[in-house]
Amino acid sequence: MLTSFAFRAKVQVNLVLSVFIRYTIYIMYVEKLEEPVRVFADFSGTKVRPIAFIRGSGRRYTIKEVNLVYRKMVGDRQHWCFACSDEANTYVLFYDPESLQWTLREVQMEG
Repeated sequence: MLTSFAFRAKVQVNLVLSVFIRYTIYIMYVEKLEEPVRVFADFSGTKVRPIAFIRGSGRRYTIKEVNLVYRKMVGDRQHWCFACSDEANTYVLFYDPESLQWTLREVQMEG
């Protein structure tokens, strides 16, 4: 049987651990870019889905999941925006259907 002091100590430790576990802080590094990239995309029907892209350094990034797709007006042009992720990072790719150019706008990295 726990004494009153031991019981209070055990409860306080459990509370501290529970607060620590529930409130984990994630630090995200966001890098804003305006970098043209080469994109491998699937144009099936009226939908566009990026599969992979190559940055200027020549490194290939394979997209595991497309998290969000939305349209954004840039001047008088409508761009398609894709928030994509691989196993570690999230990328925002812009596609201009008039010029057929892809741009890497943002990289989000967990730190």
